[in-house]
Amino acid sequence: MRDFAGIAVFRRGWVSGNNNVDIPTGVVVRNNTVTGYVQNNVGSNSTGFGIVVEGTKMQVLNNTVNGNEVGIQVQSGHLPYTANTNIDGDQSNLSDNYFGRGNSPIACAKVDANIYSSNGVDDATVGSAASRNQTIFNQTKNTYHCTIQEAINLADAGNTIQVPAGTYTENLTIDKGLTLLGPNSAINPNTGSRVAEAIIQPATSNPDPNTSCSIIAYLSTSNITIKGFTFDGDNPSLTSGVMIGSADVDACELLAGYEGMGNIVVENNILRHSTYSGIDFYNYTVDTATSGNYIRYNLFENIGETTYNWGIGILLYNNFYADVSDNVLNNVRVGIQTGNFYQANPGSTGVINNNQINVWRLGIFHNLWYSAASDMPITNNTITAMDSTGSTKWNGMLISSFQTAVDTTITNNTINIGSITQNPASGYNMWNITTSAPITISGGTVTGGNYGVWVNNFEGYNSNATATTAYVDGVTITNAIDAGIYVLDSPSNTNNATVQAVITNTTISNSGKGVHVANADATAEVRNSTIANSTTEGIYNNSSTLTVNSTTVSASGTNNLNNSAGSVSISNTILANATSMDCTSSNPLVLNSFNLIETNSGCGTPALTSDPLLGSLANNGGSTQTMALSATSPAINAGDNGTCEATDQRGIARPQHTTCDIGAYEYSDTTAPTVSSIIRASTSPTSAASVDFTVTFSESVAGVDVADFSLTTTGVSGASITSVSGSNSSYTVSVNTGSGNGTIRLDVPNSATIADAFSNALSGLPFTGGETYVVVKSPTFADVPETYWAHDWIERLYAAGLTGGCTTSPLNYCPTLPVTRAEMAVFLERGLHGNSFTPPNVPATFGDTTGHWAEDWIEALKADGITGGCGGGNYCPNAPVTRAEMAVFLLRVMHTASYTPPNHAPTFGDSARALG
Repeated sequence: MRDFAGIAVFRRGWVSGNNNVDIPTGVVVRNNTVTGYVQNNVGSNSTGFGIVVEGTKMQVLNNTVNGNEVGIQVQSGHLPYTANTNIDGDQSNLSDNYFGRGNSPIACAKVDANIYSSNGVDDATVGSAASRNQTIFNQTKNTYHCTIQEAINLADAGNTIQVPAGTYTENLTIDKGLTLLGPNSAINPNTGSRVAEAIIQPATSNPDPNTSCSIIAYLSTSNITIKGFTFDGDNPSLTSGVMIGSADVDACELLAGYEGMGNIVVENNILRHSTYSGIDFYNYTVDTATSGNYIRYNLFENIGETTYNWGIGILLYNNFYADVSDNVLNNVRVGIQTGNFYQANPGSTGVINNNQINVWRLGIFHNLWYSAASDMPITNNTITAMDSTGSTKWNGMLISSFQTAVDTTITNNTINIGSITQNPASGYNMWNITTSAPITISGGTVTGGNYGVWVNNFEGYNSNATATTAYVDGVTITNAIDAGIYVLDSPSNTNNATVQAVITNTTISNSGKGVHVANADATAEVRNSTIANSTTEGIYNNSSTLTVNSTTVSASGTNNLNNSAGSVSISNTILANATSMDCTSSNPLVLNSFNLIETNSGCGTPALTSDPLLGSLANNGGSTQTMALSATSPAINAGDNGTCEATDQRGIARPQHTTCDIGAYEYSDTTAPTVSSIIRASTSPTSAASVDFTVTFSESVAGVDVADFSLTTTGVSGASITSVSGSNSSYTVSVNTGSGNGTIRLDVPNSATIADAFSNALSGLPFTGGETYVVVKSPTFADVPETYWAHDWIERLYAAGLTGGCTTSPLNYCPTLPVTRAEMAVFLERGLHGNSFTPPNVPATFGDTTGHWAEDWIEALKADGITGGCGGGNYCPNAPVTRAEMAVFLLRVMHTASYTPPNHAPTFGDSARALG
C-alpha cells in the first residue's frame, strides 16, 4: 500500500520542455477541511496524511484538519532526487516518515492558524532541509520567502523584510534600498537581553582578503537599514583552516560595500569571526562623499588574526561620513579606521563617539584627511589594550596625515594600556600632521604603556613624515613606562622634518619621564602643566628646543629638569622636591626668569630657592589634578605678569592678587573675611575725651579707614570717629566721646569697603555686636560723685536703664539706703526683659501687695519663678532685701528659676540658708 493524503503538494514527474519548475514553488493551501486520512491496512507501513507540502514558498493557512494519522506535514530530502529529471520519490511501502511520492530536496512553508483535532500527530516536519514558520516575511508586500536573498530579490525599494530566528547560510547581495529586520532589531546586544538570534553565516569558505574572498553581505546601493542580526563568519559545516580562537573562519568580511552608498544604518547587530573586517564601507567605484550613515549599538567580536595580519572592526574610507557610536568591539586587531577623506561632508553624520574598544594592535586609526574634508570628532571612547603575541606594537590612537587646513576634534577619550607584551605601546601616536588647523588632544586619560603621547616624524608609519605639530591640552597621563609625552626627531628620519608638541593644562604623574624631547628637529612647549613623581626626570631635553612656562614639576626620582646640550627657556615655573637635583643643564639656559628652583647645577640663578610648600597631587578644581600652593607659599605673587599664562591649569584667571603666582596653580582665596570682635581698649565707664576700640578680623584685610565704621550712641552728642590704625587682622579705632553722658558702640555698616588680599569683600555686615563704652562727663546723680567707691557701677546701671534713681529733683540715687523688696523686683525684671519692659497688669496674688506701686512688678517676678514671697502668702514689699535674699534672687536670674545651687560647705563664717 502507498501513502495517501487529502491534499499533497509535491515534486513528481518533471518533464523537460514543459516549462515545469523543478521544485514546487509558491502554493497556498487555505481554508480547507481535511478529515479521516488513515491507512487501515494492518500489514502496511504507509501513512495517511491530511495535508503534505514540500518545495519553497509554501503557505498552509486556516485549514481544519481532523482524524488523520498526520495532520499537516512539511518534508524535504526524500530520495532518490536528481535535479531536472523525471525521477520520482520512492513510493514503495517504506517504513519511513515521508509521504512516499515526493522528493523535493528542500521545504519551506508558512503553517499558521490551522485547527487540529483527533489526529495521530498534528504537525510533522521531516528532513534536515525542511522548515516551517521560519519563512522570511516582506511586511510591505505581505509575501513570504524561504531565503533572505530571495526576499531581497523579490522586494521593491523601500520594502521592509522581517527575518525570524534561525540560521541562514547565505552570501547576500543587497542591491536595493530596503530594511532588513532580525528578531533583535530593537535590542542592543551590549545592554539588552536578546531573544533567539537570526544568524547569517557564509555559504562559501574563503577568508583570504587578498583574493575574491567570502563576504556575508555586500551592499551595492544607498538607503539600506540592517538591524537585529548575528553575522557569523564561521560556518561550522565549512573548513578553512584559518582560526580565530576556536572558530574556523570562512569569511573575510561581514558587511561590505564599495559603491558610494549613503543613508546606511547598521544597528543592534552582532558581528563576529572575520579575517579582514566586520564592516567595510568604502566609496570606491563611486567616490562621492556620502552621509546619513549610522553604525551604532553593535557588538563586534573576534575580528582579525595573524595569517593575513588584517582585522578591522569598522573601516570607513573615501568620504563615507558616518556616526559610529555606542558600539562594543572585543578581541579586534584594529577597532575603527578611517582614510582618504578629501571631500566635505554633505550631511550631518560624522562622529566616532562613546565606543568601547578592546584591541590587540590599534584602537582608532584616523588617517589621511586633506583638501576639503570635514571634521569627524573622536569623543568619549574607551580603548583598552589586550595583551597579544600577534602584534609587536600597540597604539590607542594613530592620528596621521592630516593636511591643508583639515581639523579634527579629539576629546575626553580614555585609553587603558596597562602592562602588555607589545612594545612600544602608546596612548596616542601623532605622525605627519601638517594641517594649518591645530590637531589637539583635549581631556581624557592615558594609563600605562610606554608613552602616553608620542609625537614623531617616522615611527608612526615607518616612513618619513613632513613637519608635524600636535597639541595636548587637559590630558591626564599616568604610569607611562618611558615617558608621559615623547617628542622624537627620529634617527630614522632622513628629510629633516620638524616635530613639535605644545603641552598645556596637562598632568603627568608616576611615569618614567614626564616629558622627553629628543634630537635637533624636535621642539616642545610645556605651559600650565603639572609633572609629578616621575621615576627619573620630570622633563628631559636632549639636544632639542624646550620652553617651559607657568608649570610645576615636583618630586622626580632624579632631576625635575635635565637639559643635555639643548636650548631651554624657563619662566614662572616651580622645580622642587627632586631626589637628586631640581634643575641640571650641560649648557646655560636661554632664559631663567621668575622661577622657583630649590636646587640646581648649571641652570643659573633662579628668583627663589625656598620650599614652595606644595600640596599633594589632588583635585583642586578644573579637569586635571594639580598641586596647590599653601597660603604661605613663597611662590604666591612672585611671578611676572608680563609672561605668566592668562589662566592657571584649572582655568583660574591670573593674577588673583597684584602679581601672578609661580607654577601651574594660582592661589585664590574665595573665603570672605568677617569681623571677629570689637572690644573696648580702655576702661568703662569713662569720662575721657577719647577712647579706643580694638577691631579684629578673621584674616588680614586692607582698605580699612574711618569711613568703614559708624557709631551707635545714647545720651552723648558730638561723638565721632577720629582715626584708624593697624594692619593685617587687627586695627585700633579712636573715637571722640563728645559731650554729655551716655553710651557709645562702634559698628561696621553695610557700606564698609574692606576686603582681603584676594578682593573678597567683608561679609556678615552690618556688625553691631561690639562692646559699649559708658561715657560719664559729669555725675548723673547729685549724691554719687566720681570719687564715690561705687560710682562706675551705679553709672553702668543708669546707662543700662535699670535705674532712674531715688528722687528726680534733684536727681539722686540714695546709694546708702537699703533696697526694698519692691525695688529689687523692678531691678530684676528690667535686667531679665530689658529696660523698656512694662509688666502686665494682673490681679495680686500676695496678701500685702494689692494697690502697692510695685504690684505688677512683683507679680511679674513671681511669674518668672524668681520669688515665692516672704512667707504666709505675703511678699513684704517694703522690707529691705537682705544680702542672703539678694544671693538667691541674682542666682535665679542668672541660671533660671529652677536653679538649685550645689551643696558646698560654707566659706563664710556667718552664712545661712535663706528664702527669696
